Amino acid sequence: TRMRFPFKAPSLIDKTRPYFSGVRRFGVSSVRIMLSDPFHSMLNLSWGRFILVFFVSYLIQYILFAFIYWMQATGCMVGSNGQFSHALWVSSRVASTLGFDQIHPNPDCQFINFTVMMQVISSSLVNYMMLGVVFARFSAPFKRASTVRFSTVAVVNRHPSGFWSITMRVANLRKHQILQPCIRMVVTAVDTITPSYYHHEQLTIDSHFKQLTNLELGFPSQVTHVVTPDSFLYDLSLTEMDTRMMEILVFVDGIDAMTSKHMSARIAYATGDMLMNE
Repeated sequence: TRMRFPFKAPSLIDKTRPYFSGVRRFGVSSVRIMLSDPFHSMLNLSWGRFILVFFVSYLIQYILFAFIYWMQATGCMVGSNGQFSHALWVSSRVASTLGFDQIHPNPDCQFINFTVMMQVISSSLVNYMMLGVVFARFSAPFKRASTVRFSTVAVVNRHPSGFWSITMRVANLRKHQILQPCIRMVVTAVDTITPSYYHHEQLTIDSHFKQLTNLELGFPSQVTHVVTPDSFLYDLSLTEMDTRMMEILVFVDGIDAMTSKHMSARIAYATGDMLMNE
């Protein structure tokens, strides 16, 4: 009898965001991870949340120092009538180094001078951190990897050699090249004894060098695995593959010619994404 599992294994690759793993993690504190590694946490935020954090970071700094200015004696803030709005205006001026007008700190007050220096230093620190995060988000290699497109389905048909084969296409949408490309095809299967374990087997690609050359020159690549007797998939039907929750993973790695950064694009094909004789 064929063994069937009472659950559906998740895809190992999140198709909505292929640069993320599809495996869910349990018992891991997301807050602890975020606080221990805020840089990568900021990179992984959606653009909406990142912009919110960006503005809130500056607002907190402005308001915090505004309270300090507001609590000072009237004589320490020339031109101020003790309103919080005046203190907030001074705080934003100090942080942005725009210069003062009628309202400005009194240089005879030592504490207010110290506060101004501390805000200039802290605002510079916030500016440099946010600049680094914004640059990293715009130059992230997974954005370049999103322009490497895979066919939405894989095709299972007869190879000219007489064996069955699995084929999908890969294309580089941008004009600049992918240097030193590498294409890998891997099959994953849930272990029949311990369902929490996965088997990973690399599949050979037919005419591998030719397809790498096509990809480097900007032509679409046809990634084909011929199911020979040496293949892990030999003598397996799509139904049997579905029973073992198998997936075909395709990885395209390379170096972006414009930025010299390593990039990696990937996709997963379940049995539902494979068409017979199409």
